[in-house]
Parts: sequence; C-alpha cells; structure tokens
Amino acid sequence: MSNSVNGVGIFLSSSVNRSTFTLNLYHAYLLKESIETSEKYKAKIQDAIDGNKDHDLIESLIKESDYYDSLLNFAITATSYDEYQQ
Repeated sequence: MSNSVNGVGIFLSSSVNRSTFTLNLYHAYLLKESIETSEKYKAKIQDAIDGNKDHDLIESLIKESDYYDSLLNFAITATSYDEYQQ
C-alpha cells in the first residue's frame, strides 16, 4: 500500500489549501476573461449601431454576445457552486 505524503498527516491541510488556492486562481482567470469578452462584444455592438452598420451584422454580434454572456453566467455559477460544497 502506497501513501502519498500529501494525503496524510500534517501535509493533508497543505495539500487541500494548495488545491483550493489553485482552483480559486483558475476561477478568477475564467471570470476575468469572460467579463472582458462580454464587455468587448457590448462595445462592438454599440460601435455597429453608432456606425449604422448592416442589421445582419448587428444581429450576429448580439448572438455572439449572448453566447459569451451565457459563458459568463456559467463561470459565475461554477464559482458559486464550489463555495457551497465545503
């Protein structure tokens, strides 16, 4: 039987804390990227509206923005879900 040093004794809490920290960093990165992308598409839509661009282009940008907003909502939900598991 092989025991990992990270899975027993005084190293267990360090291992758990390291994993939690890494997961939190990833969630922060995911949220940051999702928010930036969402804001970028909102700006593109506004520029297209202000520039009287083609209606189809504006509609396409809105669909893409909706897609990225749903990814942002998913990222927020995933972050919230992990907090309640503890």
